[in-house]
Amino acid sequence: MPNQQHVDILKRGVDIWNKWRQDHPTIEPDLRQASLQHGKYRGINLRNAKLIKAHLASADLQGADLTNADLQDADLTATKLTYATLENTHLARAQLNKADLREARLEGANLSKANLQGADLRETLLDDRTKLDGAHLGGGGTSEISLVDIRWRNANIAVIDWQGLKMLGDEQRARQEGTQNAYKIALRANRQLALVLREQGLGEEADFFAYRAQVIRRAILKLRKRTFHQYLFSWFLNLLAGYGYKPIRSLIFYVISIFAFALAYFFFDFFTHQPKNFAIELLISLNNFHSHGLFLVQEITGSLPDVLGTLEGIVGLLIEASLIATFTQRYFGR
Repeated sequence: MPNQQHVDILKRGVDIWNKWRQDHPTIEPDLRQASLQHGKYRGINLRNAKLIKAHLASADLQGADLTNADLQDADLTATKLTYATLENTHLARAQLNKADLREARLEGANLSKANLQGADLRETLLDDRTKLDGAHLGGGGTSEISLVDIRWRNANIAVIDWQGLKMLGDEQRARQEGTQNAYKIALRANRQLALVLREQGLGEEADFFAYRAQVIRRAILKLRKRTFHQYLFSWFLNLLAGYGYKPIRSLIFYVISIFAFALAYFFFDFFTHQPKNFAIELLISLNNFHSHGLFLVQEITGSLPDVLGTLEGIVGLLIEASLIATFTQRYFGR
């Protein structure tokens, strides 16, 4: 339970509280389990305060000084903490979902197992002392964490489970606003995160957010004028290989193409009373696909097999060219 005297002083307003803190610098406020939700505490001095399991949901703590404060298991849902100083603050298991932490200072803060789903960490400052072990960033919710321009400064993000996070809040915001500027911000957020993840050896997670960046780039192309052809090509690259991050799509597309054209050859020969073994038709399809219809053709008659062979050759050429461009961009054009 909190120290009631401390609670009473706090209720008299931030100015009186800060003056009391200034006059009594050795006192560490005891506000454990205090009900302070929806309160207006902008610029308050809560250095070294004990706020374990305190109820601060939807409170206004913008610009507050919470250095070395103990906020373990505290409820900070939707709390405004923009520009707040949270250096060396204990936030283990704290509920920070939907909290606004823009430009907050979190150097040395302990966020172990904290719930950060839907939190806004744009331009927040961390460092190599910030503890993020087991922090929950979200996954599958209507509101996800925003991370654009966050300054990680060697914070260890390898201890976070990134698998559940399917989309950054920056991208969700872009989809809601539908503007080029919002999409550009989302693009930057995903590229920045992919780069940091890759630097820390998390290649698979980095690939996922690099892929999300390509999806966002396609959305930007769709919004721009005179770039519809680029949008279509980007759409095709995604369909074909997920911009190189989902190569299984290429294999599926390749197998479907070979078998589809082989079936077409087989049925044509069957209905024209020139049946061939299906294995032969597969060989013809493979040849046309990879040789682009240039080999095994002795005379062009304009028949349906000639047309199909030429069409398959064009499909093969497009797929091979797209794969080369996609993988070149992925592995050499980052």
